[in-house]
Amino acid sequence: MIDNIVYLDDVVGRRMDPHQFHPERVAIIERIKKQSWCKLKDVIKNVKTTTSSVPKGETYIGLENIESNTGIYTPSDIEAISTAAKFKKGDVLFPKLRPYLNKVHLAQFDGYCSTEFMVFEARNILPEYLTIILRSNVVLAQTKHLMTGNTHPRLQPEDVEDLILPYPPVKVQRYVIKKFIDTIDKRNENNRLANEIITNIDNYLLEKLQIDSVYSSEKNSFFHISFSELIASRMDVSFYKDKFEMISQKYNNTVLSSIVEIDPTITFKGKNANETISFIPMESIDEMYGEIIDLRETTVMKSKGYTKFEENDLLWAKITPCMQNGKSAIARGLKNGAGCGSTEFFVIRPKNDNRILIDYVYLILRIQKVLEAAQSSFGGSAGQQRVSKMYLKSIMIPYPDISIQKEIVDTVYSMKKKAKILQEESKCLMEKTKQEIENIILG
Repeated sequence: MIDNIVYLDDVVGRRMDPHQFHPERVAIIERIKKQSWCKLKDVIKNVKTTTSSVPKGETYIGLENIESNTGIYTPSDIEAISTAAKFKKGDVLFPKLRPYLNKVHLAQFDGYCSTEFMVFEARNILPEYLTIILRSNVVLAQTKHLMTGNTHPRLQPEDVEDLILPYPPVKVQRYVIKKFIDTIDKRNENNRLANEIITNIDNYLLEKLQIDSVYSSEKNSFFHISFSELIASRMDVSFYKDKFEMISQKYNNTVLSSIVEIDPTITFKGKNANETISFIPMESIDEMYGEIIDLRETTVMKSKGYTKFEENDLLWAKITPCMQNGKSAIARGLKNGAGCGSTEFFVIRPKNDNRILIDYVYLILRIQKVLEAAQSSFGGSAGQQRVSKMYLKSIMIPYPDISIQKEIVDTVYSMKKKAKILQEESKCLMEKTKQEIENIILG
């Protein structure tokens, strides 16, 4: 139990709930006030220009367009919106909804944004410095104890405007900005190198397996398909027209279904209904590295209605856009060797463990050209399109000796490891810089 004495003078004219007096929030405010400080409302103008529509050709920024902790903007298609806030280049966008996601953004152009952002025009403070501070632990330690609402936790505008900020001289603000920019530049270079390594994985695989990277079936007006290939298969043109074949000029090739089972029958026979197993929803798989990043738990009894799998099975997303984005991973480290998850996974398992590595199959099915070609087999309504199991079974892949498969797997995993090290260095550098900045402004 935490006891915290609050005087009546501290709550007059304010919220009466105890959260705002949480020791963490009180401690950071006391530390800030030992140096030069101000309230947010003293150094900004809260811009409240809204509109019921976004003019054609104008940019709209939603919360989903801003990356957590970095504030990086990623554009996307604009959906129909009922209201939007207007901002100018140099304004700071601060999220009221789920502020702990830390999606603070410094606008690089004029545009429109979600009304879940508060739009600030910096006054008597450098906007770059303001953005850095609003994204810092100094502010997070305050906002996390001011949110209201359970399903959609938000900050009230008056609480945001009353945030306590370190307010050093302009010279110090500029130093903080330079230190932060230098770190961002280093992080961006590391991320560029990491992305380059990941991108080169496909080039390595295609070259190692001696596969022509050009589609074997070009997008021509006329092409040929034998009648035998149509029997018990789909009859639509697109299924065959744009098919990319993973045909090796050096090694034997085989149909995927001849070496793996796709969606094998799994019943968890012999397991108790209350036995704990792993649960893997689609969001638990990282797109860049194709790994499980969040291994949750459930029970055998609660697995009904979900896709079932076992240790070392390959999970491969069949639905758009998860498939194209690379939502595939090998299920490893499962609780009691079993798991369940999204119904939008295909489960893939080797038929002969001595002649095929599931890691090799996993790498082949992550090649971007394979993912792009798989879109030709999509069926279903727009927005809910899925890869046909028939298509997946029919994919031709190189089938080299097990020793070659192992060499390929070891090389690619080594490349992934190098990329991860670069990104981990970036993460550590960012945290170190944030701590150094806090020490500079708080003393």
